[in-house]
Amino acid sequence: MDAFLINWVKKSEKRQANTELETDNSCSSSKKPRIKEEVVSKIVLETPVLNDINCEDADFDLPVCWNKTQANNFQSANDWLSIKNKSLGCRVCKEIKTLGAYADKNLRLSTVWQDCLVQPNCTTKESQQSSLRKKIFEHKKSEAHNKALEISTQLKKKEIDCQVENMHEKHFSTTEKVFRTVYKIVKNQRPFVDLPHEVDLQVLNGISLGKILHSDKTCAAIASHIATEMKKNICKDIISTKKKISVLIDESTTLSKRTVLIVVLRVLFEDIPGDPYTFNLDLIELSDASAESITKELLRCLNEHGFDEFFLKHCFIAFASDGASVMLGKNSGVATRLKTMFPNLVVWHCSNHRLELAVNDVVDEVYGINHFKIFMDKLYTLYHQSPKNQNELREAANSLVPKF
Repeated sequence: MDAFLINWVKKSEKRQANTELETDNSCSSSKKPRIKEEVVSKIVLETPVLNDINCEDADFDLPVCWNKTQANNFQSANDWLSIKNKSLGCRVCKEIKTLGAYADKNLRLSTVWQDCLVQPNCTTKESQQSSLRKKIFEHKKSEAHNKALEISTQLKKKEIDCQVENMHEKHFSTTEKVFRTVYKIVKNQRPFVDLPHEVDLQVLNGISLGKILHSDKTCAAIASHIATEMKKNICKDIISTKKKISVLIDESTTLSKRTVLIVVLRVLFEDIPGDPYTFNLDLIELSDASAESITKELLRCLNEHGFDEFFLKHCFIAFASDGASVMLGKNSGVATRLKTMFPNLVVWHCSNHRLELAVNDVVDEVYGINHFKIFMDKLYTLYHQSPKNQNELREAANSLVPKF
């Protein structure tokens, strides 16, 4: 339209120049008719600017057979229609690009419509308009285009994200219920084999617990995970609030005849009324039972749980163990080594071990109890040497033998 207007103005000026020459030859008057600049400016300003077409480039033009009104009408009826470089295209097909999982052998998006390359056929204006109408109608009714519109609508509504979120929320909900059930079993000191029966009962009551995480082995794994996470949270709270701690240790022997060290923490929480809170921190396997090895492994265990040297110097206030010389020996026992590193440490001989020693002395002094003690020792020997028990010990020992 702009080029047509400029050409028209130039032709008008040329005709006017010829008229002025003819007037000069036929008339001696000094007044020459000419086209006023105000008229040309008015024509240019009143010419409509096509700036409301849905196109990607600023320098676009309409198809040769369309005017502005026709373009606006077609775009009003088809909001997916785009115009660029005298060609038509589909905005939705271009955004979707591919149908993905919806595509099959006979369902593909048109690359011509995606790239905005649709042009009219024929030569006459009416035929070209009819050709564009037919192509728009066929594309609008095509199955691929409708599927692209459906995908675009779903993306706008974020239905896929909502479905995934709902699916995850359902899995989290069922897993959370199973974890609560396992926690209840462990809290009441019930065996892990109770979990399948608990799940069956809750399913009969109409509670959904999913289809997995229902075995006794899973119950043991979940209980271990819960204990580990609770222990981490407790240690973080102790370190962050700088609470005073006491450490209790004791040696023991496993079925495989290996020496282990039981580490217990005792700490006072203000929000828990009553006595200080006591919990098992770790079980350490010892390479040897010397005082040096026990001290080294104990400090390493505390460091692994976040209790560094700075924290221990300010918050490690008490240490308790049995009365063995390796623990409380005044020259090189574990307590002596710890007191060297932490001078303000309070060392305490475990009251329960003191009581056991006192009872043992009483049994040695009262001869009548010796008969009962001998009877209990014989019972222990009888059951300890039973074939079933021996098989279990043999299997445990074989599992510890390295396989080559």
